[in-house]
Amino acid sequence: MNARNRLNSVLKLYCRARSFHFAAQYWALNSISQAVGFKTPIRYQDRELLLRIQKGLDELIDSDLQRIQEGYYPVAVLRPNLAWNSFLKFPKVVLDGLRVGRRRTQGKAKEFTQEAKGYFEGLPEYYLRNFHFQTDGYLSNSSAEVYDYEVDLLFSGATDAMRRLLIEPLKKHFKDNPEGKGLKFLEIGPGTGRATRFMKMAFPKAQIVGVDLSEPYLRLARKELDEFRNVNLIQGDGAHLPFKEGEFDAVYSVFLYHELPLEVRREVIQESLRVLKSGGAFGYTDSIQKGDLPPYDFFLTEFPKNFHEPFYMNYISNSMESLLSTYPLKSLERGIGLLSKFEVAQKV
Repeated sequence: MNARNRLNSVLKLYCRARSFHFAAQYWALNSISQAVGFKTPIRYQDRELLLRIQKGLDELIDSDLQRIQEGYYPVAVLRPNLAWNSFLKFPKVVLDGLRVGRRRTQGKAKEFTQEAKGYFEGLPEYYLRNFHFQTDGYLSNSSAEVYDYEVDLLFSGATDAMRRLLIEPLKKHFKDNPEGKGLKFLEIGPGTGRATRFMKMAFPKAQIVGVDLSEPYLRLARKELDEFRNVNLIQGDGAHLPFKEGEFDAVYSVFLYHELPLEVRREVIQESLRVLKSGGAFGYTDSIQKGDLPPYDFFLTEFPKNFHEPFYMNYISNSMESLLSTYPLKSLERGIGLLSKFEVAQKV
């Protein structure tokens, strides 16, 4: 076995161990919540379906490592996940998980601290809720601090690999400029900046601008991305972008559209295309939808009941492919990774 294969085997072992680590913690967290009498997400008992999901997780890990080998992004994309102190967040996640369990049990989805209420002014009404029943929704420093950890609990540590699904097709689109020199990207809804980090590592010389409604999440993102140059994160609304027409070479989002009402989805797409250059790349990664993987359709209908996703049922019933077909776009690549789908299209 050569050095490259040995490294890949070590990385694969690490990724699978990390996945098991988060899956075990998710089980433990739900057991604690259930023990104190709170409602917990449905546990699926269909062995064949669970094995299918495990196979999908393994395939996602393998394809992610393959893209590292092929040079679409560096092995350093795994480095943030190796930070030992990230695991110290679990006690905070347990405490927040109990609060989530209480809200789920009581059906409370608009419960905010005074800190969160201080950010309400100017925000759209649909955004003022406890998405996922999480404390303060997206509107406090404490919420931002535990968000990525909590999402990794839900997806068994596979979230970052799904976030990276957009990079390969974008690298192909900009194949004549692999480092992104002179390119300007817009990310709508960067949140804590995880996908921004990976995109910057793949296109180190590109300028990346991010627009998000949450100032607390952007504050954390700026801190996490401080090592990079030419990353500018601003508070704003993706449905009303403060940029001129044709300003960007690429506009993309990761896990955004399923949290938007249909009319806002359309507005964000329209604004994305307004600020995108002709011939530029439009991309998204988001949840799969009904019919993408029929055996998973049951998961899709149960998910919003367990995690307060008020616009999710509308999202999974209105395919992104059909929605995007009404705009001047030529699809370049589509695909699925575990429970996520992605597409990159060219503005024509």
